Amino acid sequence: MKIIQVNKFYFPKGGADVYALQLSDLLRAHGHEVIPFAMRHRENLATPYDKYFVSEVNFRKREGWLSDIKKAARIVYSFEARRKFAQLLRDTKPDVVHMHNIYHQLSPSVLHAAAAARVPVVMTAHDYKLFNPNYSMFGHGGAVCEHGAQGRYWETVRYNCMGTFGASMTVALEAYLHGWLRTYEKHVARFIAPSKFIIDIAASRGWARERFVRIPNFVQRMTPPKTRGKECILYVGRLSVEKGLSYLLAAAKMVSSIPVVLAGRGPEEDALRSRAGELGARNVTFAGFKQGAELWRMIAGARAVVLPTVSYENAPLAALEAQMLGTVVIATRVGGIPELITDGENGLLVPPRDALSLAKAMEAVWYMPEAERGAMEGLARERVMREHDPEDHVRRIVAVYKSVV
Repeated sequence: MKIIQVNKFYFPKGGADVYALQLSDLLRAHGHEVIPFAMRHRENLATPYDKYFVSEVNFRKREGWLSDIKKAARIVYSFEARRKFAQLLRDTKPDVVHMHNIYHQLSPSVLHAAAAARVPVVMTAHDYKLFNPNYSMFGHGGAVCEHGAQGRYWETVRYNCMGTFGASMTVALEAYLHGWLRTYEKHVARFIAPSKFIIDIAASRGWARERFVRIPNFVQRMTPPKTRGKECILYVGRLSVEKGLSYLLAAAKMVSSIPVVLAGRGPEEDALRSRAGELGARNVTFAGFKQGAELWRMIAGARAVVLPTVSYENAPLAALEAQMLGTVVIATRVGGIPELITDGENGLLVPPRDALSLAKAMEAVWYMPEAERGAMEGLARERVMREHDPEDHVRRIVAVYKSVV
């Protein structure tokens, strides 16, 4: 089959981007032709199709009020993205289009281009944008954001869910326009959900469950490396508010004899370093951004990988990679995470925002008898190899493609 994979970034910026790139490689390995469509960016992978990519936009950079208005208009509806995607469709004539994260940098206008070209579309719900103007359902005040349900998108502005009036107003207008046009309902033939949790959210917002098919994310097969990093409790990921790292630091202070390592970068790094100093948490180390073999050694050497998130995580890749490398995962009981971990069997679950429970779980794993921890590690690896197998995943994805063609 000839498939266009649409994702706003064509480099591994976040979990959805990593998934889209790995899925493309997997499809090519099975003999399918895969064509990308994304935004231009200096970090993009090389591709002959970048001439079709839309111009780069940086929403964090302030460039004057006129530029801000143009950026906001692009979020709501990008005529450039529609025009360039329509040209790509005409030139390549794909069998199917697979949409991933199209919001803001591309906009839902690409769905109208696909509809005009009569090319069927499937879409993976990596986050909650289909159901909520605030795609993460996490408010700027540091709490889960349930505003905007049942079409009450004005709540996003009233409660300033995006952190600024301009951003909140823009995403509310986007939601109203595409709700009125029924962009997603009319132009996406099938939605793919990595977790049951996101289907439950969709159903609570009025979507029919039969529009969705649950296909858990896959993780590449890896053998635990012989050379491993230091024994520690390890966090891997973005250093940002929704990850609940302030609670991890508080827990680390309670278990001062256990080394805790944070590997990653993000907007909260300076604040977290300061907080660790204020707490006197000398057992905490900030390791910076890690990837590839070095990261796998760190994960394999850790007694546990900890995910203290306080937001609605969908299907975190960090948990799957840790399980594949045979490492116990300690995570909060929130979002789709409980679908990956059976408490006490292949990992430990704790309530979100509960530093004391998190500290007790860290201690439990650290001082767990080696045989008991080994059994838990074995079950974690067995589960992820069985339920998140790449070959099974690509078979199910292609079956969805064929069902809509």
